[in-house]
Amino acid sequence: MRIRSLKALLITLAAAAALLLPMAGGAGHALAAEFRSGASPSIGSEERIDDDLYISGGTIRVDGQVTGDLVAAGGTVNANGPVDGNVNIAGGNVTVHGPVGGTVRVAAGTVTIDGEVARDVVVAGGTVHIMSSARVGQDLVVAGGTVTVDGPVGRDVRAGGGDFRLNSTVGGNVRADLNGRLILTNNASIDGNLTYEADSGANIAGGATVAGATTRVQPTQPSTSARVVSWILSTLLRLAWALLVGTAVVLLIPRTARIVTDTLRERPVVSLGWGIALLIAVPLLVLLLAVTVIGLPLALIALGLLLLAAYLSQIVVGIMLGRLLLGRPTTRSGLWVAMLVGVTIVVVIRLLPIPYGWTTWVSLLIAVLAIGAIWTELTGWGRYAREPQRAATAPPPPA
Repeated sequence: MRIRSLKALLITLAAAAALLLPMAGGAGHALAAEFRSGASPSIGSEERIDDDLYISGGTIRVDGQVTGDLVAAGGTVNANGPVDGNVNIAGGNVTVHGPVGGTVRVAAGTVTIDGEVARDVVVAGGTVHIMSSARVGQDLVVAGGTVTVDGPVGRDVRAGGGDFRLNSTVGGNVRADLNGRLILTNNASIDGNLTYEADSGANIAGGATVAGATTRVQPTQPSTSARVVSWILSTLLRLAWALLVGTAVVLLIPRTARIVTDTLRERPVVSLGWGIALLIAVPLLVLLLAVTVIGLPLALIALGLLLLAAYLSQIVVGIMLGRLLLGRPTTRSGLWVAMLVGVTIVVVIRLLPIPYGWTTWVSLLIAVLAIGAIWTELTGWGRYAREPQRAATAPPPPA
């Protein structure tokens, strides 16, 4: 899904944050909660969970009542039973029937809400459908490729993403930032204002009613000079952060920085192979671990380490490039100067507006090489044996 504007992006981030923050915040009182996991965990209609329920698995079905919060993560999640608290779900295909006494927060590929929700619904997904049998008591915040709202919303609607179709009543205002089309059917009724920005325009049926003002926000195209200034400022900001991180690497682990960049220079093919393998294997491992309560923290750690290595890739390649250009300095100050030169070159190359996606491919190559070099050095797999003479004659690392 392409997010067209800053406001639409903020809606997407807000939806994800609204899902993740309650999960993090609930960890403190989760010890007394009910935990279920497995390939296909389920809560039968005759069961009653008198506490919060944390459940994960490939296919999840919750038919019984949950008196606390429901937190679920899985491939397919069906929350069919009543939940007195909040519902927080991450999955591939999610259906919430309810009723739900609190707020529903979902991040998934396909999301269907077909029951009553007393408070807010916050959703991020590819396809989102608020069924006619559903009712949102307060606000609806949604970001999706295709969004259809057939059920009534008590207060405001904020939508971002692709196409948005309203076929019900809204008790407050509607704000939509879309890169597709806004559709209001004959059944659409908005008690407040309608404000929208849509690349493909709006299709407002004659029977649709808007009690307040209807405003279309025209997208503004920045001038060439504004785009150039924006690119320069963005590049300088990213460069500053990269140089700051690179300086920390040189100050804290100069010897490791030299060894890893030597590995990358001496074994580029091995580094490339390991980098490709890790970029494929780690996400698969994360998915396998995430379906269990015990494995979920390990999955988050593995994913975090991969993202950290991907960000550090520009530092690793930059130091290697700088050392090649400056004659492989051995002192810490020389290593720092090499980092400044090399990282600056790498960051500028990665941010150049080169057509046909070449910048993306260059960035991917940098990430793959560096991740592979780090792995090769950590494990020793595929690395040349260090020569004893070189280790003996090399000057000791500065204090």
